[in-house]
Amino acid sequence: MSRFFLKMNATTTTTQFDVVGKLLTSCRPNTQIHILLSIFNQIGYNTVIPKRQLEKRLGLAFCFSGVQFGEGITIHNFNDLLAMATYLPGDLQRQVRTFYDKYHKYGLQRIETEKKAKALSSKQLQVLLAAKGLSTVGKKQELVQRLKDAASDGEDDEEEEQENVTYMWAPISEDEFNWINGQPKVPRNIFANDADRDAFVNKYGKKCEICGDTNRLAVDHWRAHSVYGIDSPDIAVLLCETCNNTHHNVDASKIMIRKQTDLKCVKNWINIEKRVREKGYMPNAEDQLAQNQHIQQVLHYYHTEHQIDIAELHALL
Repeated sequence: MSRFFLKMNATTTTTQFDVVGKLLTSCRPNTQIHILLSIFNQIGYNTVIPKRQLEKRLGLAFCFSGVQFGEGITIHNFNDLLAMATYLPGDLQRQVRTFYDKYHKYGLQRIETEKKAKALSSKQLQVLLAAKGLSTVGKKQELVQRLKDAASDGEDDEEEEQENVTYMWAPISEDEFNWINGQPKVPRNIFANDADRDAFVNKYGKKCEICGDTNRLAVDHWRAHSVYGIDSPDIAVLLCETCNNTHHNVDASKIMIRKQTDLKCVKNWINIEKRVREKGYMPNAEDQLAQNQHIQQVLHYYHTEHQIDIAELHALL
């Protein structure tokens, strides 16, 4: 079996509802979303595909979407292939993330393997270990350690997934599909008008509240909108494109990890988190767990590398 796809041992029936096929019928052909849905339609349900492979297939499929392969197609060299291709779509990583945001409610799953190994079920751990050609026998603690060891050993492997992220589409019932489509869409409007938004941007000096960058700023939800569904100025934050992309759909403490060598950025993250909590918007259980792990990591870094103890971080645990 290919190292890039692994079918999970799931019980399916001939009457299984084809949610991906249903979504494809309402999607405009040759768009990036249509291509991504087609990829999952081809590989099937309960099949793991690494993020890098998904991005590669999206880019190539988009490049050659206008080519009718078959008789009459002759390729002698790279220039012949290049002549048939269109331009690559911009920011493939962001497109995959937004695709997940849109379709995770329909069964699309995103799994961070080594980084969140302890949070995975034993079944998920076994699937990921099998994909790496490793033993799937043992207690959960042993499986977690085996996965972490494999990540350490494979750091120099160019084919390894840099962030160890995989995607899988789990089937849902037709009743679930109809129930989801019957729910009202949650708006994404933090501010009632442009004047209020501009006032917020000016309040924070037209620069990223974390790193101070002034390029490609965005007013974002400090608590991920896809998770909390909250639109309130009390959770608004002004971020640059880099920090915003890091924070996308996950707890904002991930930004702190990316910027942990910059003490000013760490303290800026602390101030925003305290501000949002004081307004009554506490992290949910999953985000609190992620925060605790990230805070411990940052505390350990400053204690071992700089002999500094950040009391404000302890208070957030």
